[in-house]
Amino acid sequence: LDVEAETQNLALYLTSRDRSNNEPIEQRETWQYKDIKAEFHNFNWATDGWMKDSQNIPIMRVKDDARITIPYKPFSMEHGNIHNTGKTLEFEFATSGVFDYNTSLISCFSNGKGFNITAQQAFFSSSATKISAQYKENEHVRISFVINDSQENRLLYCYVNGIISGITQYSTNEIFY
Repeated sequence: LDVEAETQNLALYLTSRDRSNNEPIEQRETWQYKDIKAEFHNFNWATDGWMKDSQNIPIMRVKDDARITIPYKPFSMEHGNIHNTGKTLEFEFATSGVFDYNTSLISCFSNGKGFNITAQQAFFSSSATKISAQYKENEHVRISFVINDSQENRLLYCYVNGIISGITQYSTNEIFY
């Protein structure tokens, strides 16, 4: 079964499919969707980078001091008012050999608003509402945060592997950006 990402209103999509550390260096350090280009920091391309996991699934391994910065601001007003448009944020990842369970794996957080994902917990916060979910390490996990627009009951959902793991209603004067 070949499953593709939904493309309507898609703002960012990065995948490790068909990637390898054997690519020429200028290609392996390029991870891009439209004009959004990830920035790689401190990769050694021997124990990290484009690899295959124990299930032979292509992954981007970020290990030790390696970091990736994706210059995308999902909550900026240039992407529309979330109250009017809604928004879905989805991440697929796995963790193993974790030493500090409080370390941020994936984060977009500022002034108490945004999301933070660690090895065992994901949470999303707006100006007054917080939703979270827990899961196990050593498994492939898909985390989704779905914000309904204000015309659809103002619900904020958190899914873990497609299963609703949290739901709450946000107020009419909630701030997300």
